[in-house]
Amino acid sequence: MLNLAFRILSSMTFLFRWLVLCLSVTIRPLWPTYPPVLGATASDASTKPNITIGFLSSFTGSRTGKLIAGAIPLAVEDVNRNPELLPNHTLQFVVGESGDPNTADAIREMTNMREKGAVAFIGPDDSCAAEALVAAAWDFPMISYKCSDRKVSDKKIYTTFARTFPPSSKESKSVISLLKHFKWTKIILVVSKKPSDIQMEEALNGVAAEHGVIITETHYIPGDYLTKNNETIKEIIKQTYKKTRGEMLASYIS
Repeated sequence: MLNLAFRILSSMTFLFRWLVLCLSVTIRPLWPTYPPVLGATASDASTKPNITIGFLSSFTGSRTGKLIAGAIPLAVEDVNRNPELLPNHTLQFVVGESGDPNTADAIREMTNMREKGAVAFIGPDDSCAAEALVAAAWDFPMISYKCSDRKVSDKKIYTTFARTFPPSSKESKSVISLLKHFKWTKIILVVSKKPSDIQMEEALNGVAAEHGVIITETHYIPGDYLTKNNETIKEIIKQTYKKTRGEMLASYIS
């Protein structure tokens, strides 16, 4: 378990380092250049104005924030150590709880972080359309590392939003290609109740029939389902394996 946690933290540190660098490049032209303070060094943070970014994630239950939050300070520290990125400013961050998906919790937290000085955001996790729209209205950059919402692909509306996670429409096409490669034309879906996985299910239903793939049944599991409690999956397979060519798990399970 310790090795798994270390691998997750290492990979997320690399990702967040890249995200923070992207935000730094985006923010940099918006801030004035201050003359160097006499006697100050590049590492003297006390002599330079701060730029604040907001990290928006969910930390309740078994959600993502608990696993990856430790990567944010490491990434910010990397940027501050490099004198070529923000030579006249010091990057800092504030953390906010995004709450349940598709609620006002995340927007309320974004407002709180804005009042604390945040001018850009990393996150949120699952649902992001409303949050991305608010960021666009404020003209604040937002980069999500997990949201697969199809809506935010419209850059005429979500003008300041970017992500490292593909939209569900593209994921569904790759899944269909895999099914066709193995000639699996009759499948059963096992779907987590997370918003991103529900979107994946909707996208698959939309394209499956076009490619001759029949979805005979759909079964749902809790959004916080853990593989160590795998009796639910076993029972679904036992009930359905004779009716289908393959079981398709439309989810990311811990």
